[in-house]
Amino acid sequence: MKNFKNNKVGIILTIILMLITIITVGIIIYINVLPFTYLILLILFLLGSVSCISCLQFRNNKCSKKLNIITGIGVAIISVILIYFVNTFNFLGLMTKSGYKIQNYSVIVLKDSDYEKIQDISGKNLGYVDSNDEGMRLALENITKEVTTTQISKSDVVTLSNELLSNELQAIMIENSYKEMLNDEVEDFANKTKVIYEFSVKLKVDETSKSVKSVTKDPFNIYISGIDTYGDISSVSRSDVNIIVTVNPNTHQVLLTNIPRDYYVTLAGTSSKDKLTHAGMYGIEKSIGTIEDILDIDINYYLKVNFTSLQEIIDALGGITVYSKYSFTSYIDNYYFKEGYNNMNGAQALAFARERKSFAEGDIMRGKNQQAVIEAIIRKASSPSIIYKYNSILNAINGKFQTSMSTDEILELVKFQLSKNPKWNVTSITLNGVGSSEYTYSAGNQKLSVLIPDVDTIDNAKSLIKDVFDGKKLDSSYGEVKSPTNPVKNNVTNYENNSDEKESKEDNNNINNNNSITNSITNSIENNITNSTIENNIDNDINNTIIENEIKDPGNVIENNIIDNSDINNDIIDNSIDNSTFNEEKIDIKL
Repeated sequence: MKNFKNNKVGIILTIILMLITIITVGIIIYINVLPFTYLILLILFLLGSVSCISCLQFRNNKCSKKLNIITGIGVAIISVILIYFVNTFNFLGLMTKSGYKIQNYSVIVLKDSDYEKIQDISGKNLGYVDSNDEGMRLALENITKEVTTTQISKSDVVTLSNELLSNELQAIMIENSYKEMLNDEVEDFANKTKVIYEFSVKLKVDETSKSVKSVTKDPFNIYISGIDTYGDISSVSRSDVNIIVTVNPNTHQVLLTNIPRDYYVTLAGTSSKDKLTHAGMYGIEKSIGTIEDILDIDINYYLKVNFTSLQEIIDALGGITVYSKYSFTSYIDNYYFKEGYNNMNGAQALAFARERKSFAEGDIMRGKNQQAVIEAIIRKASSPSIIYKYNSILNAINGKFQTSMSTDEILELVKFQLSKNPKWNVTSITLNGVGSSEYTYSAGNQKLSVLIPDVDTIDNAKSLIKDVFDGKKLDSSYGEVKSPTNPVKNNVTNYENNSDEKESKEDNNNINNNNSITNSITNSIENNITNSTIENNIDNDINNTIIENEIKDPGNVIENNIIDNSDINNDIIDNSIDNSTFNEEKIDIKL
């Protein structure tokens, strides 16, 4: 009692320290996120430190400022540890299978119509696609509660849109993934229409688990689905990213198999052909079944992310370092990425992963870049330094992705990485094909641009996936990170926003335009310079100018910015005309 009177502050701090320590140890043991060795060491450290401080405080007959400061620091440190593990506990509590999907619907009318709200189409014709599923039934019920219309079913979404544009229907109701498809595939659909009403329906999903016995001992396949939306990750949408991650925890081998979004495939459970990206419109289970049929594999787990997820996860990691095969300027935000490794934040990585207009390979190259981003995330997330960003990462990814992997399985992988700290060997491959125009299930009687699968690349993927399961090591697709650069923004927009059907043609036109500009410069100068010495000097300078503008990469459609004539004129005149060599009055350059 005497000690308490003389050292109230110290005793109170000690009691708080003991309580916080007991709670912290309890939570650490309960959530079981640390390997056994780490767990024992941390508990011994906490209990040992608190015991020493407590003994000193209770044996002290008078107030010791230094000892109280030490006790206060101990309270602060253990409080921080407690916060970290409480956040982990909350995060894991929310990380369960969603068990549902969200379908978002829009009521669309012609832009020049007088309809501005849902009540304005009372008594009018409302078209919809007769999909005969639960989502459409609930959507029609929702509309009926809001307004009375004459509901007319159509066989496909393209017919629906054509009848709206021709004013045969006054309004149509479609799921938003179909709306995005129409914006891409039907000319002027976005420009000629407007949305007057939006709503969502929530549907239960039965997920059949194909979990392996142990994620730290048995090889497994994860399907990464990247949907082309922002916001709620549970929303049904086209799957623009389709990558199978094959993991062997025994050999630390990871194989990334990219399947192009336009792959012309048979939808699982049907005899109907469609683009792979459109399978996502019917739910992730349809995408999984379709890919399992293509590669003849079991997909054990899935991971679903969207634009928001990717950007925020990368920012929480503190950025990533990504390998780029080519130098190019992105269509989104005009970031200039150099060949080799580039340091990227979330926005830059998203622009990098979505780019396809800069490459002759188009969507194939985009898939390879997406694989490079995944490799960079794996490398960063498995590095020991990530422990310092632990709290911010949990806050960032909470609710930003959806997975069928259980909490216990995720914890096992975390403990496996912490205890063994393996260096993962990452290999990337992509399926290929031949471009074509074919009818699809989702578009009905309108042909769409598709990619006819190359059977040889599919067979190669099957073989490599089997090799990983059998314990074979593959050659890495990524070298050592050397001299990474930071992307910079260019001020010139290289491209116009084109639909998927027009992109290939537009890319070829851009190549031709650049070649024409370069040739006209060279021909104009050659035709207007008569002195051979001067001619040679100017030719050399033209070559230098072209090199400086970086139009040199055969794999890149447009290397940097489209050449501006006025800039080229200035470069040639400034660099090519040397007064000491010739009289500039005799030269007439006409460009």
